[in-house]
Amino acid sequence: MTSIHCARIIRYEKICGLLPGSKQKMSVTKTIKKNGGKALGIVHPLWCENLWYKKSPLNENYDTVAPVSRVTYNSYLDRLKRRVSKENGVIFLFAISERSAVNWVRRLHTNASFILIETAKRSPVPRFPEHVTRALRWKTLAFNLKNLGVTKLKLAGETDLQRLPIVCEDYKTMERASGCINIAYDSLKSFLTVDKVKSLTFPNVYLDSCGNVLSEW
Repeated sequence: MTSIHCARIIRYEKICGLLPGSKQKMSVTKTIKKNGGKALGIVHPLWCENLWYKKSPLNENYDTVAPVSRVTYNSYLDRLKRRVSKENGVIFLFAISERSAVNWVRRLHTNASFILIETAKRSPVPRFPEHVTRALRWKTLAFNLKNLGVTKLKLAGETDLQRLPIVCEDYKTMERASGCINIAYDSLKSFLTVDKVKSLTFPNVYLDSCGNVLSEW
């Protein structure tokens, strides 16, 4: 467990591996029940910061590298920070690495407790338990969430796309919602009550076959 400002971070596999009567697990369960079984899940915060908004070798304009302007992205980040600052419950943080998660949480001021769920590099699928199928990892996560008292998980984070652009002729445009937050939603909804907080997802847009923004949701 790492103390950061008023927040604390607990590794997912650690809390799930503890016995039901352990003080740390009881503390998490008590906090979740105090909030009526509701918890917030944040998927890959700052993913777009790290991968979308980079200078192109051919163009110095950041906005040409991503389908949504940097101003819109900053506005989303501000909304997310305000929401987290008001939280005093448990937040399940889906992050590519512990280091990136800690660096993000250090800049927040909140009384929330964070359960860190490490994921694959380009997918929200939990890395734990290892050596099992992705489907079983999601099922195990849902079981552990319910075991901690979660009855409803609200999802925020990145990315939230209605369609994927065609990259080349070998790829077909996907008509359904895509992106990490939608993968998490689709993977958990069969086991748990899950909602997306659209005001706290990014980029929250429709894309045409060329990757151009058609409209916000």
